[in-house]
Amino acid sequence: MFESGFKNGKYAWGLQFHPEITYEMLLSWLDFYRIDLDDMIKKNILLGYFEKRVKYDYFAKKIYYNFACAIDQRSKF
Repeated sequence: MFESGFKNGKYAWGLQFHPEITYEMLLSWLDFYRIDLDDMIKKNILLGYFEKRVKYDYFAKKIYYNFACAIDQRSKF
């Protein structure tokens, strides 16, 4: 498994991904990277996002909460 959270020095913490993905972000990524997919596949990607959005939001909040707790606990040492 890849390390997706990191610490640099005493005060710099970060995540290497976007657990808070939004519809707008997904649209911009599909456009910016000009992914060579036909329109039906792009439509299915976007529809899949809407079907799973509640789960995405739940896990994003959980990831951020757990990450904040880890920072808080490690900052006490």
